[in-house]
Amino acid sequence: SSMASHVKFVRGPLDPVKLVDIPGEADRLARKWLSAGLSPLTVNRRLALVKRVLNLAYSRWEWLAEPLHLRIHSFSERGTERQVFLTQEEVGKLYDAMKHPGARDALLVAVFTGLRRGELLGLTPEHIRNGTILLRANETKGKKARAVPIHPAIEQIVQERLPIRIRSAALNAHWDQA
Repeated sequence: SSMASHVKFVRGPLDPVKLVDIPGEADRLARKWLSAGLSPLTVNRRLALVKRVLNLAYSRWEWLAEPLHLRIHSFSERGTERQVFLTQEEVGKLYDAMKHPGARDALLVAVFTGLRRGELLGLTPEHIRNGTILLRANETKGKKARAVPIHPAIEQIVQERLPIRIRSAALNAHWDQA
């Protein structure tokens, strides 16, 4: 998981550091990561982990006499939005590169709905009503029910080929290959 990755990259360099020295060392590490080309988003996630541990060390475990987590500052994330929009040509190239019919169906449904992989692979005919995909609260990451309109380009897929016949790992493999 992404959290496990952050733990790995933070823990190694900070394990030998005394708690009181962590804010300064975390700042040095963060600057090193930025200069190595990591995005401010990634660096901030790692710093948030360090801040949380220092906060617990102060407020819950009483290992620290002062709130050292307040000395760790995040970097600006301005201009680092994660939204990426594929062009029609890029979608066509991905589609052509995917040979598995389930991977192709998953690609098109994802492109025209914005569904997450888990939502997409969990779709069944019962989710389809009146030209809409209805997701229940327990089926979404944000735990909020939502309705997603069905674009005509994927109508045949959602009417005739649900559930999409591909496992998550296979979809990853086809995506990476494409």
